Amino acid sequence: MRRTAPAAAVTAAALARASEVGLLMKGDLHTEELMHAVAASQIGLRTTRRISHVYLTDVPDYPRPLLVTDAAINISPTFADKAGIVPPVAGRADILVVPDLKAGNLHAKQLTFLAGAEAAGLVLGASVPIILTSRADSANTRLASCALGVLMARAGQAARV
Repeated sequence: MRRTAPAAAVTAAALARASEVGLLMKGDLHTEELMHAVAASQIGLRTTRRISHVYLTDVPDYPRPLLVTDAAINISPTFADKAGIVPPVAGRADILVVPDLKAGNLHAKQLTFLAGAEAAGLVLGASVPIILTSRADSANTRLASCALGVLMARAGQAARV
């Protein structure tokens, strides 16, 4: 049985859809509760892109930022789903597309806890960026996720002007 999204999530999605807010941040809700409102057909924030989560990491001794997707949204994506998360790129693509949510979460946590990486996490593919942190995230990761969300929101506003 599918639950309805809590009023706070529905209100947040409606505000974003009306362009009254430029990004969302999950607070004291379960991820599924917020994402249910984001994906809802009536008030949701779906675009033509696949909604996915990405961790941007700064790993010591790795020369460039490294991205990991999907550690929080797509439970068991198909090959076609993965293609919708990483369009064709030329050159060095520094993004690890993991087989499923568990592998993504494990990989992201290994980078932060074992390799000392700094990280920021966002949900992309919706009409606004969504800051989605976990209970295990450090204060630095939460702050970096907020900063990255603001940058992505500003870039989205500039693209719509």
